[in-house]
Amino acid sequence: MDDIIAAARLADEAGLDLFGIGEHHRLDFVTSSYAMILSAIAQATKKIRLTSTLSVISTADPVRVWPVCSNGTKRCNKY
Repeated sequence: MDDIIAAARLADEAGLDLFGIGEHHRLDFVTSSYAMILSAIAQATKKIRLTSTLSVISTADPVRVWPVCSNGTKRCNKY
């Protein structure tokens, strides 16, 4: 988790426009809750836009996923 936040911070400092997190549901991945990780990244970064790069709709309620990921042009409402 710390490495992901550090990578996002580095991307922000380097001037990249977008940083995305994909959702995975395996024991060797930490990103089963990308919204929580994006929240932590939003606190650690200043200008970079944040987004989900993969949402597994079959494991989530699509009605709850839509407002979170429907607007990729904003900073995910800074969570």
